Amino acid sequence: MARRNIDPVTHFIRLYGCYENLVGGHLSDALQDVSGGVAETVNVAKFLKTGGPDSPDQLFNNMKEAFDNEALIVAAIAVVLFAANTKDEIEQTLDCGLVKGHAYAVTAVKYVELDAKSSTFSSLFGHHDRIRMIRLQNPWGEKEWNGPWSDDSKEWEQVTESQKNSLGITVDEDGEFWMPWYSFVQYFTDISVCQLFNTKIFSTSRRYHEEVFYGEWTTNGVKSGAPDDFAGGCLNFSATFCNNPQFLLTVSQPGEIMFALTQREPNEGTKRRDPYVTIGIHVMKVENNRLHRIHQAMAPIGTSDYASARSVFLHLRDVPVGRYIAVPTTYAPREQTTFMLRIYSDHKVEPRLLTKHAPSKGLFGCRQPISVTRITIIEAFLEQEKGEERIYAHNELYY
Repeated sequence: MARRNIDPVTHFIRLYGCYENLVGGHLSDALQDVSGGVAETVNVAKFLKTGGPDSPDQLFNNMKEAFDNEALIVAAIAVVLFAANTKDEIEQTLDCGLVKGHAYAVTAVKYVELDAKSSTFSSLFGHHDRIRMIRLQNPWGEKEWNGPWSDDSKEWEQVTESQKNSLGITVDEDGEFWMPWYSFVQYFTDISVCQLFNTKIFSTSRRYHEEVFYGEWTTNGVKSGAPDDFAGGCLNFSATFCNNPQFLLTVSQPGEIMFALTQREPNEGTKRRDPYVTIGIHVMKVENNRLHRIHQAMAPIGTSDYASARSVFLHLRDVPVGRYIAVPTTYAPREQTTFMLRIYSDHKVEPRLLTKHAPSKGLFGCRQPISVTRITIIEAFLEQEKGEERIYAHNELYY
């Protein structure tokens, strides 16, 4: 029997119901759909505003690290859809040659060395300047960036011919171009990064451990806060927050952990497209002997952005040894949908879903406890007095 190849667009139409639903989709969703990786979108203005004076450098270094690790990266200039009435307004070409609403593929993120001969200071003291550069491809057409460091600009005279050849500098109108990083963050509004984690056991490159869980936020038809209510909302709703699904992680050595939370497409396979539920994920440090669900929020070590999107992403670096609980949530209580949680780590963290609220009753147990006391050891130190060692502890006592 002959094998029939099906256009990938056909599969997407079956998933989203009609071709019109593909238009205006999120870049991160598209990258995730075609690669199976873990995608996140960075709002450039928000990152620069909240990151401090070094945020442009930090964003560049993050992008370079992701690109060097073979991540798929796409950048775009956002369009305010309700303010644009025609296709020409949506795909407006700016004076600099960039086109709004187009997805530009990032094809290189590099430091470009400047020729020492172009600077008297450099030639005298052997100092080489360098500039942060990014190369992009406009797959929609031949329109390119025409600002500083465009294909035939004079700025390239500061770069040696050998480096130009290694960078592949051409003047062809092929839609691919270089631009300086300072111009990139000036014009582009969104960056979508899709990371492809290597989970192969037999591999010479860096390997990650992957765990995948499928769950749901559901009320099970009971009142809010009841034991079977698993749709408690975010941390703003402290009375019901701990009713959400909880996942225990055991970190045996410091490392990085990444969480990718994805909700199901509303009305999958139909032409109707409802808005996504607002979702996020919250990670807390818990006691090292914790084995059961928590009933009161602990100190957080990380919280993702809450977004009305199909997926959210949380990247935790240098996570100390200990136990942690990850809580995927909707923003508001009693919102119901299914989700997939993917956890990636550079060391095994043995995640598992917590279902029990307390230890099982012992064989010889005769009654329920009357009260519960929790002692938190804040610090402890050892002293020697007259040859004897004594341990002192600073505690907090809770009833």
